[in-house]
Amino acid sequence: MSRTSVFSLAYGAAFAGIVMAAPVQAMDQAGYDSAQATLASALYDLEGNLIEKEAIEMNSKALEPQMGSILARYADYNGRIEQHNSYCQGTFEEPEYSRRMAECDAMESQINELFRQLDLERDAVNEQMRQLQDRDTRRQEAAQPIFARLEAGMVALVTVCFEMTLEQQHALCHYPSAPGPRTQPMVADMNATIVSVLDQTVH
Repeated sequence: MSRTSVFSLAYGAAFAGIVMAAPVQAMDQAGYDSAQATLASALYDLEGNLIEKEAIEMNSKALEPQMGSILARYADYNGRIEQHNSYCQGTFEEPEYSRRMAECDAMESQINELFRQLDLERDAVNEQMRQLQDRDTRRQEAAQPIFARLEAGMVALVTVCFEMTLEQQHALCHYPSAPGPRTQPMVADMNATIVSVLDQTVH
């Protein structure tokens, strides 16, 4: 289930407990402005958080070909080891024995160096992946208070809207415009939620 869907379910249930007061003529302008400011600020920060999420995902995806290349070269080098072992086993007469010994020692040294370089490359990519994972953990942690601010702003807006006339509700009871494309679906979902909640108001 998406975070947006969780909003709809959780807040629809939370608001159900306050769908009982009939609207009055007075409007709490200060409360309305404060709720809108809270929502606008939270949505702006959430858009930035989602931009960060996309950047992390793009960087992670960019590492996939590198790791694929590393794994392919490991397979190639392991194949070379098998060939080396096959070529360098057996009993031979001189001078073939000495020739093979020299050749096999050179091959083993070369393969070991290739593996050493490849291990370093693998470790570097793994470190980059670890750093991206840590970065995403921090991003997710930073998102939690943003969602809490969104929730507070949503509850505050609905509370103010219950005090409005039906005409005022239709004109004013909506969320700020999404600051970017990543939060547009959430804002649309939240607007649908508030319409549903206000429809339950006893006029």
